[in-house]
Amino acid sequence: MWSRLRNQESNSTCSGDDETSGGHDFRFISATVRLLVGSGAEAFAQRFGVLTMNPASLITDERFQKLKKYASLLESHTLVGVSPAGRRLDCPEENEEVHLDTVGAIAVDFEGNIAVAASSGGIMLKHSGRVGQAAIIGAGVWAEESDGQGVACCTSGSGEHLIRANLAREVCKSLIHDESALLADVLSEKFFSSVTPGSGDRFMGGLLLQTSNWKSTGKGFLHVFHNTPTLCWAMASTNREKAKAEMSYNIHSNLSSKASVITLGYSA
Repeated sequence: MWSRLRNQESNSTCSGDDETSGGHDFRFISATVRLLVGSGAEAFAQRFGVLTMNPASLITDERFQKLKKYASLLESHTLVGVSPAGRRLDCPEENEEVHLDTVGAIAVDFEGNIAVAASSGGIMLKHSGRVGQAAIIGAGVWAEESDGQGVACCTSGSGEHLIRANLAREVCKSLIHDESALLADVLSEKFFSSVTPGSGDRFMGGLLLQTSNWKSTGKGFLHVFHNTPTLCWAMASTNREKAKAEMSYNIHSNLSSKASVITLGYSA
């Protein structure tokens, strides 16, 4: 993952089967490497022909002005967060509309093969070198099939909390091995109860698709879940002329400890 890469997702397709890279013999680690960041990722990508670009070309004036604004608020201790003394800080513009560009998608083909992917726009003022949950298999995405049952999940939200909870994998494992499990209960156990209270805002949301004997039935269930005020979602299939897109609104007053869950039937 490196900002100089023209298409960072394409880097994930580069294989470690080539036994040497940059003059170094990588045979002893080629079977274990799953994620590269920083200069090591750039060198690996360039070796396999991934196009690069000037990182400055990705900066827009609007986002740069917002960065300066919030950096100034942080320095003056008026931005919501934790002060050096450990006190929560108030921000006079806390309710200002902010767009976070995380996108997740789940797909299933006619054979029942199920897959999931996610792409994150990151967060403002993030630590240099930070890797969010979207790039972590198990936290941001997970998919598996077992005995005709398929399940896939993609998540968004407070990345560090989602990584600690390994939420996408934990939710999928719970549902595929216990048909009676309720998603709301699983989220309560695996996310709200597993993340330390007071460790920052515990926001999350996501999509989960469950299938059962898909090749013969072509039917499943789509779950939309979030403890944020809203979550935008959409679905499409070969038997629909148009995609269905909606905005989900959270019905719970205590957003920090309970998720809103919508379940819909889905067919190929």
